[in-house]
Amino acid sequence: LDTSTTQDMIYRQTAEECAKLCTEGVASCIFAYGQTGSGKTYTVTGGSQYDERGLIPRAITDVFKHLSQKEGECKVFISFIEVYQEACYDLLDQDKRLKKLEEWDKIQTKEDSNGELSLEGVRVYECESEESALSLLFLGNMNRITSSTKMN
Repeated sequence: LDTSTTQDMIYRQTAEECAKLCTEGVASCIFAYGQTGSGKTYTVTGGSQYDERGLIPRAITDVFKHLSQKEGECKVFISFIEVYQEACYDLLDQDKRLKKLEEWDKIQTKEDSNGELSLEGVRVYECESEESALSLLFLGNMNRITSSTKMN
C-alpha cells in the first residue's frame, strides 16, 4: 500500500472479511504493529472526517450491519487492549486515568494444556448497538498510552 491508498481501500483489503467472519462465529482481532509515527493510530481509528474512519469504526459498522440481516438473537462483546513495552493493558479500565502508568493493572496471559491463549483481567462489554460500540472505542482511545521517542 502506498500514500495514495484510502482508508476505505485499506479496510477492504485487510479487515472487511474479518468483520464478516466474526458474525459467523469466528473469533476476530484487528491488530496494528509498526514503529512509532508510522500511522497505526490513524489507520486503526481514523481521522476527524467521516470518510477517514479507520479499520475499527468500519468493522463495527459492518458487524452490526451483518447481524441486522441474521435471524435469531446475536450478541456483540468488545474488549480493547494495548500492548506497550511487552505488557498488555485494558484500555476500557476507567480507573486507570487516575493512576500513573506504573500503577496500571497488567493483563495476565495464560496458556492452557492445549496451547490456547487467554487473557485474564480484560473487561468484556456487551454492545447492543453500533453507537455503544463506538463509545467504547472512544473511551479506549482516550486511555491509550502515548509517548514520544527518537522516531517522532
